[in-house]
Amino acid sequence: MLWNNLKTAFSVATIELNKSLRSTKILIFALFAIFINYQAVDPLRQIHTDMNGMRLSLTEPFIVCGNSGVILLVLPILYLVMMADFPRQGQEIYFFKIRMNDRIWYMGQILYSLLSAVFVVVVIFLLSSILSCDFISLRTGFSRAVREYYESYPDKDHFLMELIPTNLLNNISAERSFAYTFFMLILYFHFISLVILLFSKIGGKLIGLVTDGFLIIGGTAVCNFESVLRWVFPLAHSITWLHYNQYKSEMAFPLYGSFLYFLILDITLIILILAVPKKDETKVMT
Repeated sequence: MLWNNLKTAFSVATIELNKSLRSTKILIFALFAIFINYQAVDPLRQIHTDMNGMRLSLTEPFIVCGNSGVILLVLPILYLVMMADFPRQGQEIYFFKIRMNDRIWYMGQILYSLLSAVFVVVVIFLLSSILSCDFISLRTGFSRAVREYYESYPDKDHFLMELIPTNLLNNISAERSFAYTFFMLILYFHFISLVILLFSKIGGKLIGLVTDGFLIIGGTAVCNFESVLRWVFPLAHSITWLHYNQYKSEMAFPLYGSFLYFLILDITLIILILAVPKKDETKVMT
């Protein structure tokens, strides 16, 4: 019985994902590409030029995308716009829902929100890699170009201090930074969509969108200050370099703590989504 319910929920999720990929939502990825190229790829290409054609590594463009406060302000907002109609409603969905248990349908929406988060993060990686293909190699560690850029241009007011700060270079490998950024962004985007789904179920979808907007913008603002308050917001937990102080081996916040933060948030939201009655059910009960 449980296996059949999970299969049905997964079927709902894949149907929703296919419909999204065939809709005009896909055009938002063009905005992703434009912004990633301007904010991450062009600066890295300048490093490649300044360092006499030294190639950067495969992982560095994506790491830049996941460690820039500006990029992590705009991309989640674009994702929020893409998910603004989530979950889809209408007569077609109504007839689809009455053919199954309501809880199974919501399980399908939860799975869809996870699949959409994974898909978006994979797209960010592919876009950053494709747009950088003329100056990156297949190596995965931090490149000599990035490591030596600070030494070669000590007086230059360069952007590298913001995109790949020394906190990152001196404390963690590029491979670990890539993996951490990849999974944290998935959990971050999944959290954004779960908030929408929960508030939609209780009849306050607009409140959910405003809540997400506040968390994204507020998190970006607070992360600019060295305050413990930044760890209240999900954005801080998705940025690898914020977990390290400038000095070696000193951590501002443990990486495993951020995993637990997202897991607790996401699991709590999932439980609430499955347990809280819908708005119309609440009216009947009252």
